[in-house]
Amino acid sequence: MFSSKILGLIAVGAIFIATNPKEKETFANQLQEKTKKESGFIAGWAAKGMALLDLFTIEDHIFFSLAFLNPPPHSTDSVVAIAKVHPCHTYNQSPLVAIGILNNWFFVQDFIRNYLKRI
Repeated sequence: MFSSKILGLIAVGAIFIATNPKEKETFANQLQEKTKKESGFIAGWAAKGMALLDLFTIEDHIFFSLAFLNPPPHSTDSVVAIAKVHPCHTYNQSPLVAIGILNNWFFVQDFIRNYLKRI
């Protein structure tokens, strides 16, 4: 009984590790689909291009991944401004865009919507 629980936990852990979406291409494709549904075809392709041009940083944390928006080069004012309005932001870290788990990305809804309105 006890060993079956341990084996179950090991199996669940292995599934999370094996399906951790850490590839940039997976993130770009899912970002494109989400943006296309909410903002249209052209916005979807623009979002995918942004992801493929390294505007996002993907951090791999074994069981899950985090995607952050990179601040514009040579701009610390924008990082401070984002820190004041975005709830998932700390001063030393870029805004959190998505959390990847089980081969899917779950996007921070308000950030995507507000960011695309500024483009």
